Amino acid sequence: MSLSSNVGMYADVKLVLDAAVAKNGGEYKLASAAAATKWRQRAYQLRKLMAKEGETPYDRLILTIHPDDPTIICILVRRPEGEFVGVDGEAVLLDTGHEQKAEMNLRRQSAALMEDILKGKTDG
Repeated sequence: MSLSSNVGMYADVKLVLDAAVAKNGGEYKLASAAAATKWRQRAYQLRKLMAKEGETPYDRLILTIHPDDPTIICILVRRPEGEFVGVDGEAVLLDTGHEQKAEMNLRRQSAALMEDILKGKTDG
């Protein structure tokens, strides 16, 4: 089945991508790995359709399937890599995105720990 070329058919995808832009990235969990793959295809189709009109707020987003849970799509914001040096010789360290990935891992671990605490599964 081919994907629609009507931007309006992707309103649900747009809601998630808007949230990802607003929150500077995040994770989107779906019911199954197949649903996650299909959603990601639809998200790329929306981006492709919108790009025909020029730059979009989603151009910097990177959508990947979580390596440990194929039902989760990781949405990261592409950042410049390397070091920029101005004509004055002053270096400005640019964010490489590693901090964002580490923060997402910490959030995931915190959520799992909180879930264990609420279920009474901790050693303490």
